[in-house]
Amino acid sequence: MRHRISFDEPYFYYIQKKPGQVEHVLGVSWIYTWVCSSLTNMEILHCFEREVDYKTLRPDALIGVKNTWKDSVSFFFAEMDIAGSGHDFSIKVKRYNDFYANESYKGQWWVSIAKRFPVIRVVTTGSIKSIQTKIEKANVHGLEFQVFNLERVQEECLNGRSCKASIRAK
Repeated sequence: MRHRISFDEPYFYYIQKKPGQVEHVLGVSWIYTWVCSSLTNMEILHCFEREVDYKTLRPDALIGVKNTWKDSVSFFFAEMDIAGSGHDFSIKVKRYNDFYANESYKGQWWVSIAKRFPVIRVVTTGSIKSIQTKIEKANVHGLEFQVFNLERVQEECLNGRSCKASIRAK
């Protein structure tokens, strides 16, 4: 089956029933494509786990990128924010802070190979400044959030990386 969100958008295909939250699912797929297209010849995708359930938190993805030269893995969480969806992103920021503060992440498989608590990379269809403002207000533990626009992600996937900081921004 095929469908598209609007006339000026490309088709997307699915096998069984049309997925719910189509824009969100497609956005996470763009993040996956962005990560894969950003890998250097010394990097491989170590993991891309969708919708990991940590009880108090459910990131859209936990992503690990292995540097084969250094034999190290960098982890980050990915969040897809759809503007106008009615979801308040500051609630998600609070959940990340709670997850960090109560140390419930310490029992996860990736902790023993991670050098630090993962960066949270947010891709939004809305205003970057609006998301950053919500992060500043709710990020009481100073976790590292990086915010990108979906249009830029798509542009980099289709035409290569821009000169601005990208997915590998540390």
